[in-house]
Amino acid sequence: MRITNKIMQNNTLTNININKNLQNKLSHQMSTQKLLTRPSDDPVVAIRSLRLRTNVTEVTQFYKKNAPDAQSWLSVTQDALNTTLDVMTNMRSEFTTGANGDLTSSDRAIIMDSLKALRDEVYATGNVDFAGRYIFTGYRTGETLTFTDETTQQYSITEQVTSAALDTITHVNSADLMNITAGNVATNTTTQLAVSSGQLNRLQLSYKECDDAAPVIEYAPTTGTDGNVTWQSLNTVTLRSFDTITWQQPRLDGNGDPVLDDSSNPIIDTVTGTAYDFMLAAADGSVTSYTDANDNTVDVADGIFLKDTGEILLSDNAYTTLSSTKDDLGTEVNEAEIRVTYEKSTWRENDLRPEHYFACTTDSNVPAKAIAYNQSYLSTGNVERQVIAYDVGYNQTIRVNTTADEGFDPAVVRVVDDVLQALEDVTKMEQSTQTIEKALEGETDESKRSQLQTTLDAAQKAMTYLNDKLQSLFESGITKMQDFINAESIQITEVGTRLSRLDLVTSRLSGQKTTFETLQSANEDADITEVAIQLSSANLTYTAALQATAKIAQTTLLNYL
Repeated sequence: MRITNKIMQNNTLTNININKNLQNKLSHQMSTQKLLTRPSDDPVVAIRSLRLRTNVTEVTQFYKKNAPDAQSWLSVTQDALNTTLDVMTNMRSEFTTGANGDLTSSDRAIIMDSLKALRDEVYATGNVDFAGRYIFTGYRTGETLTFTDETTQQYSITEQVTSAALDTITHVNSADLMNITAGNVATNTTTQLAVSSGQLNRLQLSYKECDDAAPVIEYAPTTGTDGNVTWQSLNTVTLRSFDTITWQQPRLDGNGDPVLDDSSNPIIDTVTGTAYDFMLAAADGSVTSYTDANDNTVDVADGIFLKDTGEILLSDNAYTTLSSTKDDLGTEVNEAEIRVTYEKSTWRENDLRPEHYFACTTDSNVPAKAIAYNQSYLSTGNVERQVIAYDVGYNQTIRVNTTADEGFDPAVVRVVDDVLQALEDVTKMEQSTQTIEKALEGETDESKRSQLQTTLDAAQKAMTYLNDKLQSLFESGITKMQDFINAESIQITEVGTRLSRLDLVTSRLSGQKTTFETLQSANEDADITEVAIQLSSANLTYTAALQATAKIAQTTLLNYL
């Protein structure tokens, strides 16, 4: 077969182009330091490269973004809980100081001022945020834990408790002794018999300064054959703790026995006092009704709701009924649950928002504006925590948030309020006692001195009762505050545990990131030394091919003619 010049030219150009493409490929690898220019260069390597790049991207997201964000959130949470723990510890210290012995006026003033400051601070750290999101409010990260200003917003709140929420409180009936002034001390005729102390049954709500509507108290739910749940209910009337009411009760002697008339019948006295005094008088069931400011007779079957203090004073029968509720584990409902539904519209700064704690409805009296929160609590009976978790690894998540009810118990402030009220009562009685003593020192009339002495004896008796009550509140407050501290410490420990786990995950992610990057490099990256040698060889081959072609192309058929 005859080889023409055209065939040699074509073959020469083809081979030169092959060398040139190889040189171009090696130059590209040299500049990019990557083996592949396009997937078709090596489909197997290309597929493996895509998978490794995905792994590196995912691990980098976990390691560089998710894990640091989770760590920051947890660190902010831990700091806030530690601050709250410090506040509670200081509260306990104040209670311990108060329970250690007799307090002077200056001691009580210092404790009162300290407790007020701590009370206002205990929930303040709950409004801390991370990257613009409030960290203790579950999914409602755009909403603060507390009201930041005085606000008017109508809420219908349902608190779900058990008999453990019931307690007894000491009430001292000091008659009119706390209102003694220099102007009326001479006309006060209070005797020791008028001063008394006793125990009252109470269900304390999470909020005070509630609306007028009497709360709906339901207990002992039962499920009928039709599947509907039926609740028992209690009847209460609404008053304020300082409202004056009138009732009739048997007169008692110094031993607490009824005083009889000439016909051997108990003498009935008309008595004026507060709701506390009334419930104390009604403890034995002999007093069942009172007369209000409009001379209306009001029957009290089960209890009195004090809207300003957020307390429900229960009769002995109602207290016994609620205390006896027990859950039947064989049923789906919790028979031990007690529900109290009440309304509140006025909120102070640092009051906890009820939507973070209870089933409630805002503006329930205006359907178009009503917003219902946590209604599932009423059907399941369980708090469904709004957990926020971060993906920090392959099929690994870490919870970063602590919910409001876990970190900030509404009962903390209520315990402090009880102590502050007792401190205030002791201070008032001390001032009344000093007023009586001063009047007694300046009085020369024996009959008036005798009356003042009688009043002073009554005041001193009331002072003894009030001091005993205050001492008891300080002592019980130490135990209650320690329980709050223990609960807060558990939350801090849980956050610390999550941080420790996150550190382990982060360490593992660092190793995984290095491993995947190494595999990616081994799969994609070119060996620069080898490529350099190959490129040098390709350049030499390409140059030689050009030189040889130049010499061969000079010879044609005419050279042989």
